[in-house]
Amino acid sequence: TFLCILLLPALMLLSACRHLHTSTDVFFMEDPITSDSFADEFPDIPFTVITPADSAKFASLQKEQQALSPWHYDAEGIWCSTETGKPLFATFISRQYRVHHFYDKEAGNLFHRIQACLPQYQVRILRSDNLTNHLLVEATNDRTPATYYSYSVDSNSVSLLHAPAQASYRNRLARTYPITFTARDGQHIEAYLTLPHHQTPEETHNLPAIVLTRSQTHRRHCWDFSPEAQYYASRGCAVVGINARGSSGYGKDFQALSSFREKDIEDGIAYLQSMGITNPQKTAFHDLDETDSLSIASRTAYCNEKLLSLKQR
Repeated sequence: TFLCILLLPALMLLSACRHLHTSTDVFFMEDPITSDSFADEFPDIPFTVITPADSAKFASLQKEQQALSPWHYDAEGIWCSTETGKPLFATFISRQYRVHHFYDKEAGNLFHRIQACLPQYQVRILRSDNLTNHLLVEATNDRTPATYYSYSVDSNSVSLLHAPAQASYRNRLARTYPITFTARDGQHIEAYLTLPHHQTPEETHNLPAIVLTRSQTHRRHCWDFSPEAQYYASRGCAVVGINARGSSGYGKDFQALSSFREKDIEDGIAYLQSMGITNPQKTAFHDLDETDSLSIASRTAYCNEKLLSLKQR
């Protein structure tokens, strides 16, 4: 009996750490529901978004832009009331979360009430129904794609409207960890490390690595749900997306230094190897701009064989 008591926790831990060997469709199935699907229930667009591309409009909001400068990240946009045109808040993506900088106290209080209802998620207000005083809210995190809730302003509560198919696996999917390393010339570089379920950077050792890259766009990696990262992590790989110089989101000067991109990626790989997280002999690359979900299915054998047959850099 005493031996059984000792073995039971070990067996439970072994079961929890088992890789999630599910079909490719689990990660890459397309969700037909979008925010526009709720237009009948939420007919109002509560905000007008002024993006950096709207240079003339941004120039008129110089005071609002100056308030964002200490954050060192590019603004996604400044959100203005469709009724008054008054700036309410600005958003940008920081090291991990989407950050809201509020110019309007009432808008800030409303957002914080919604966030308190969904504490494990990043939330966005998408649409509203002024007649019923309800808001359509999108909630996401590193293990959950866009999930939609209705928020009642009167009762300060949320109700689920739609969850994507992948959401049913959220408790068994991999976590993504924001990390920062120093490039060879002293530049701090941010990256996102996805590890197999129930593993942390501190306890992970010698895993094969998949490096997510972009050959055709400058769009930065973010702390969000990545079907590619989840797929490879479920096969026992460490997956990293490196925001090397040339990536968007960190200012024009950072994006202009694309000549450092390859060196920054090399330094990121070397950092993970120096920490003992990844195996120097088992590193492969996945181009997010060229590989679609169908071709990923053909790479399953490579993951199962721990990348021994995959082309290495």
